[in-house]
Amino acid sequence: MPFHDVGGTVSPVFVLAYVVRKSNPTSVLKSGSILMVQHPKRGWEFPGGHVEEGEHPEQALHRELMEEVGGQGILLAWNKSYYPNGWVGLVCVDDEEPPFVQQHWNVNDQHVSTVQWFAELPDFTHWDVQEVIDLSNWVDSIESRHQ
Repeated sequence: MPFHDVGGTVSPVFVLAYVVRKSNPTSVLKSGSILMVQHPKRGWEFPGGHVEEGEHPEQALHRELMEEVGGQGILLAWNKSYYPNGWVGLVCVDDEEPPFVQQHWNVNDQHVSTVQWFAELPDFTHWDVQEVIDLSNWVDSIESRHQ
């Protein structure tokens, strides 16, 4: 799948990762799955966080993935226009390799209590489910261009 870049050019304050499986790189809305992290107070959310000073957004994305899910993947696309101050990276991971082969696992991060794959949208406590639906539609629009 070629790399796609959607949206503006201003560096983001934060980055989030929409993580899909290599074996089925479609969104949770199209019979795929999504990897979410459970924040102790905010509940289920996308992995990600702030871009540190001097850090490129892609470096921040990979750093946040390593910290919050314990592994990395391949950045396939950026959506730079959905959030005013943040970018969402579409990341594909090898789900035949640890830790992504597991259904759920824990990491040593105070901001993440559990990491889990979902085949359906989880119950959100602080996130607007529409954000996940919108970003899932973006993921599927990228995938549909390559079939």
